[in-house]
Order: sequence, then structure tokens, then C-alpha cells
Amino acid sequence: MVKMQNKLQELAREMDGSYVDELHKLGMPCSTVGNFQTSSLLDESVVIGRESDKREVIKLLLDEEMGGRSNLSVIAIVGMGGVGKTTLAQLVYNNVDVDSNFDLKIWVSVSVEYNMERVTRSIVECACREKVKLSALEPIQMRLEEILNGKKFLIVLDGFWDEDEHNWDVLCLPLRVAARGSRVLVTTRSMLVSRIVATASPYQYHLQTLSDEDCWELLKQRAFSNMRHDTNKQLELRETGFKIAQKCDGLPLAARVLGSTLRFRSDEMEWDDILKSNTWDIPENRSQVIPALKLSYDLLDACLKRCFAYCS
Repeated sequence: MVKMQNKLQELAREMDGSYVDELHKLGMPCSTVGNFQTSSLLDESVVIGRESDKREVIKLLLDEEMGGRSNLSVIAIVGMGGVGKTTLAQLVYNNVDVDSNFDLKIWVSVSVEYNMERVTRSIVECACREKVKLSALEPIQMRLEEILNGKKFLIVLDGFWDEDEHNWDVLCLPLRVAARGSRVLVTTRSMLVSRIVATASPYQYHLQTLSDEDCWELLKQRAFSNMRHDTNKQLELRETGFKIAQKCDGLPLAARVLGSTLRFRSDEMEWDDILKSNTWDIPENRSQVIPALKLSYDLLDACLKRCFAYCS
């Protein structure tokens, strides 16, 4: 039972948010998607292929000339779902140089259904490390202004979807009291959002996909976790595994999902079945995260599939 629950939770976490783009295309409301919260915590030992991106974003965060006369500058990390925007934000947020450069660091996970009061209250709660009972926007913004006044801060808004420029302007009103060098780092899938929030176009960081080699490293990190000491089995599966990694189109989420699925399959024929699955046969402009998740679902035990059906 515990194994079943863990497997369901892991797959649900991978799925959450990844279908939002598809729902938008189908004209379905975002409220149909659960809101999985992120935090700044990260195991850096499992991150592959993002050292260069990390250096570039840190350079933007620490650039004293950035923003001109304004004390506050906004950087946007933009990219498709599953490409690793949250992971990159976590990497820079936890960097030692970044940590020593700011008086205050705040991480807020923004839900798909945007609510200004909730987001502002979350910023306050993260800064204070305590629950805030205020509910109306006015007192929440006044409290936030008091907290931030004269401080050099870094605020991460992870998973920002709202494309209303007026909402963004209102959200930023309490941030005007920032000390020079303060930063807001926004992660988003929307190019429009990145144009609205970023201080200038050089501060829109377009996160690219990983190489096939990095995807393979990520995939085998999980896929081989149950056979670490069986080098012969690893060699046997390597060729097929790399071809599966190529199917991920450079998306680390897809590689992690498939790696988790393959972890419990050590037979080469099972790996070959995944490689040759018709699920991959989707138009080239569609994200490979969806077929990767679909394959993970297809390979679940029948009892787990019934659990998903029951919860749908």
C-alpha cells in the first residue's frame, strides 16, 4: 500500500501543471488543474546540464548596473513546460554569492489561478516566517511595504501565468520601497508574461532544452537506481536507454518521468516496447512531456490506474 501511494504521488506531482498548456489549447479552464506548490529547496546533486544557465542568471541578479536609475529590476526565466525553469530558479536562489548579496530572500509559488491577495500574502508570510491573518489587499500591501522598506531583497515568483499588465503593476506597488540592487525573478511559460514583467528584453532569459546526452544522464540517474551494482545489465540497456532519452526532446521533466518508470523494469524487451510505443507519435510542435506522462500511466499496475480513474 505504501509503495502504491508513493508511486501515485510521484506521478501526480510530475503531471500537475504539465497539462495546463494542453488545456489552454483545448479551451478548458485552468481551474481544472490542481496547484502543486514549489519551494526553494533543491537537491543540487541530481541536477544535470544547467551550470551555464545558472552562471548567466546569477550574473543578471548581481549586475550592479542593471535597471538604470531604478532600485528594483525584474528578470524573467521563460520556457516551455518541463524544461526546468523552477530548477534553475532554485539553483540561483540557493547560490552562496546570491545569498550574501541580499538582505532578504523570498520564494513564492504562484498558482495557475492568479489571486493577487494570496500572492501578496504569501510574500509577507515568507518574509515573516509566520501566518498572516490579513485578507484584504490594502492592509496586506501596507504590511509588505513596511517589511521591505529600505531592504535589498530577492523575490522569486515561480510559475507566473497572469497576462494582465494592470495586475502586475498593482502587485509591484509595495516593492517600490526597495533598496538599490533589489531583484524579482519570475519563471513563466508565457512569452507575453516575460515581456510584461522583465525590466528590459536583455532580462528575459530564454531557457533552452537539454542535450540528448544530458537527458540520458537524467534518465539513467533514476532508471539505474535499482541496478547500480549490475554493470552488465546497465551496458545491456544503455543503447535502448539513450534512444529513449532522445525521444524526450531535451525536456528534463520527461527524462525524469521515464527514468522513474524504467526503474522497475530491467528487461530489455520492456525498454524496447517503450522506445517503439505509438504514444511518441504526436506532432513535432507538441511537448514530449505529455507522451512521457502517458507512457508512465500506461505502465502502471491495473489497480493504480483504477485509483486515477476514481480520482478523475
